[in-house]
Amino acid sequence: MEWKLSEKAEETKRLIENGEELDESPFGGSDGLWYDITDGGYCNPDEILTDAEQLKKVKDAVEILRDFENNVYDKIVPEF
Repeated sequence: MEWKLSEKAEETKRLIENGEELDESPFGGSDGLWYDITDGGYCNPDEILTDAEQLKKVKDAVEILRDFENNVYDKIVPEF
């Protein structure tokens, strides 16, 4: 799938491709994508993607995985 990136995402991509160092990533930190897209809130799909269908797919996927994660911790390993 070819993701349709926002202008901000395209600009970040261009800077990286040109070898420029970024002071910080505008779309996430160092704690990994899962934390950044869920609990950390640093990776906001609305700021990265422009296509409504792609946004819905990403948001639905996060919701499904979050539900799975909650079930693992609540039902399988509740002591964590």
